[in-house]
Amino acid sequence: MGLEINVDYIVKSFRSFFNYTYNSSIDDNKAIIPEVAKHIANLGFSYNIFNNMDLSIRCNYLGGRKNPQIITTTGMIL
Repeated sequence: MGLEINVDYIVKSFRSFFNYTYNSSIDDNKAIIPEVAKHIANLGFSYNIFNNMDLSIRCNYLGGRKNPQIITTTGMIL
């Protein structure tokens, strides 16, 4: 279950976008899946300089999440 919102704004050679996702993931036993972030957002701007060239910047946000698996060779948590 979740919600997704997307907004695009385009004027001539300029484009901007924003999207946000809220995700409440549960498994077959109705337990929350810890590997899936509840909040994800993206924001970006793009300007078309020439026919085949764009200047762009993009920001991404990935909310906190937990992964109970440990990589055995490094001891790091995924």
